[in-house]
Amino acid sequence: MPENTNAQDTSENNISFSSSQTQRELRIKKLEELKALGHNPFSVTSKRDFTLGFIKFWFDFVHKFDMGKITEEGDDLYSLDYFLHQVVFPRSLLEKMEDKLHLRYTVRQMGLDPDKDSTDFEDEFDQELITLAQALLPGLGKLHDDDRYKLLRDYLPYKSEEAEDFEEDSEEEFQINLKPNQIVTLAGRIKSKRVSGKIAFGTIEDESCPEGFQFIFKKDDLPENDLANKSLTFENFKDLIDEGDYIQATGRLDYSLRGEPSLFVTEYRILTKALRALPEKLEYSNFESRYLDRVADFKSNTADESGTSVRDLIRAKAKYWQIWREEMVNEGFLEVECPVFEEIPGGAECKPFKTFYNELDQEMYLRISLELPLKKLIAGGFEKVFEIGRIFRNEGASPHHLQEYTQIEWYWAYTDYNDAMYFISKVYRRIASEIIGGLIQTDYYGKQINWGDWCSEGEAKKNNWKLVNGWPAIKYFDAIRYYSKNFYEKGEVDLENKTVDQLLEIAKEHSIEIELGTGYGNLLDKIYKKVCRPFIQDPIFLYHQPVELEPLAKRDPEDPRFVHRWQVLVGTAELGKAFSELNDPLDQYERFAEQQKARDNGDEEAQFMDDKYVKALELGLPPLSGFGVSERMVSLLLGKNIKETVTFPAIRTAETAMGKSKKTMVAHAVLLNSDEVPMWSKLNAAAHLSASFGAREGKKLIYLDHTKTSDHESIPMNIQHAILMKQTKKALDILNLKRLAESQDLEVTVFTEEMRSSSNDDEVKNLQEKKTAEQIGWLGVLIFGEKKTVEKLTKDFELFE
Repeated sequence: MPENTNAQDTSENNISFSSSQTQRELRIKKLEELKALGHNPFSVTSKRDFTLGFIKFWFDFVHKFDMGKITEEGDDLYSLDYFLHQVVFPRSLLEKMEDKLHLRYTVRQMGLDPDKDSTDFEDEFDQELITLAQALLPGLGKLHDDDRYKLLRDYLPYKSEEAEDFEEDSEEEFQINLKPNQIVTLAGRIKSKRVSGKIAFGTIEDESCPEGFQFIFKKDDLPENDLANKSLTFENFKDLIDEGDYIQATGRLDYSLRGEPSLFVTEYRILTKALRALPEKLEYSNFESRYLDRVADFKSNTADESGTSVRDLIRAKAKYWQIWREEMVNEGFLEVECPVFEEIPGGAECKPFKTFYNELDQEMYLRISLELPLKKLIAGGFEKVFEIGRIFRNEGASPHHLQEYTQIEWYWAYTDYNDAMYFISKVYRRIASEIIGGLIQTDYYGKQINWGDWCSEGEAKKNNWKLVNGWPAIKYFDAIRYYSKNFYEKGEVDLENKTVDQLLEIAKEHSIEIELGTGYGNLLDKIYKKVCRPFIQDPIFLYHQPVELEPLAKRDPEDPRFVHRWQVLVGTAELGKAFSELNDPLDQYERFAEQQKARDNGDEEAQFMDDKYVKALELGLPPLSGFGVSERMVSLLLGKNIKETVTFPAIRTAETAMGKSKKTMVAHAVLLNSDEVPMWSKLNAAAHLSASFGAREGKKLIYLDHTKTSDHESIPMNIQHAILMKQTKKALDILNLKRLAESQDLEVTVFTEEMRSSSNDDEVKNLQEKKTAEQIGWLGVLIFGEKKTVEKLTKDFELFE
């Protein structure tokens, strides 16, 4: 078996490499001993009668719940069925109404008048059952739907498909599958282990029960060297079984002496021997470090301050896509799949990933959008299609952006962009309600978002906005004026009817760096993202954008300078956009030509000319609307960095983290070096900036952890990247540099007078929230990134003296 000597060994749990490797070698010895005893430490088969989450529920249900309460006369099986489906397994309102009708029928069968007697009967019945359920089954609400269905299928009385009605002679069809003191077989991973004399305790977990369930191993209850049945002994558990191992155990379910639900084990066997222990602690806030060992992250299942665990985040995303599929299918859309490799990437303005297709002997691109193939399907005769698929964009990352992510796009023939607004607001509210449990949430930056009817008719009328299901629809240039005037510190910015030169001047005034050759559309977009979008919190529909921003959308027939497009903007982020799609091949060709010209002039994000798509349009494409949104909505709803919701996010690997990267990275700190600031404060600012930077970037900054002198003196190594200290006499220079660096997705940290004045974060927070950005006492900023980018931003600052 090859040794694992990769970089993760040195960082695991902050344990030295030798300690981690020693633990691993001890586990391998135990593995060999298990083999020698005739036990396969990596079993090919396993068995469990029930999940551990179900067993936890069972203890409450059987040991505490009096079944006689709902089957009082002994044969009222309808009452039991009603209880299961209305209390244990609540369903839709429609299904509940069907049950009410069934109940009325039952009341009539009892010789009562349903119109006169059923209401009191229903209310009394519901009240009693719900009260009992809330008191006796507090953990029920934590179970996932699959576990609830498993409860019904595997444990509770079962009605056969052949039986049309509940009959007295069908009692066998309703036998309970699990009863007190019944012998069962369970399985899971050992979360913790404790041995005391002739008794041992193991906390065993599975997906349904991450907090764990207690297994009790008594020496007198377990066999002694029973090789014939291949059952392990008490001594084997004590000496050869470790935390992290997977086991299968058979025994009796009962309460321990301390009243804890337990499995009293009579035999067990090893399923999987874990050769590596989990880190004792994974810092939840240091997610970049956790991503280096994502499997350990999932196993640890760390939760944030609200109780949301890393596994919950993945489940939330699954729920998100499930809702979309349900809504699209209910609307009559057909789900399709289109190629990931494209000869010409299209449908968005961004830099694509490039690869080489050996079989075709040609360069290909990973798709940057789902759009063009789906619209070709509409041209081919389909009328309502959608795809949920991966797309790839070779651009910067942020709390809202990834280079590889999943998106849904749909296209709908014979409609325009107005038809989708009400549908989208309805779907978004369902998503918010089912993922966060309501319509009020807190975003990644700690600000509140209201997904409900937050805008009044009066507010909409005052600002000349449309109102769609409680959300305002605001024209593009109106939104820039409104949000910059009301929230941007430098006041109103008006971009309407401006030339390229005028826009360049506005960008310069607001410290927005523009690359040479940037086209009119991208120029508008960069300014909008600085002075407007950061201040949009509650949901809006942003529409009536200039045609240069969306070369694939249809022009507004009343004003061809603008297009039929709207975006959903929430919590400073774009969460989807819709179009009346362009189906004029001549207009499309001209727009592609403009994009290709911008690309030839150096704009790497401009689109390519796509003659094949134009040809498809020339065959005829009916009027249609389209919409697309990514997985970004999940991270915003949960208030997380988008990487948190990715199963295995792409990050710098352990090898590149510990070795020299292909790009030279540097950190430049700029300190306020004025006569009013004492030297101790300047040094203090430098120290805090360096410490904050190190905490954010972690051990990936270090290439070698330690070196040794010839006489074996250990020397902790420094980070592999250069840090320069520069200076300025103006505090606002620090603020402007911070903003420039953030606009280019560089790592940024700052130090202020408010931070210096108190070590209490809440006090600092309160102080800073009462001030504008320009009123903050900026003492220093540190930016980290690619050498040429950082040096360009700080070239006008001199070295600190």
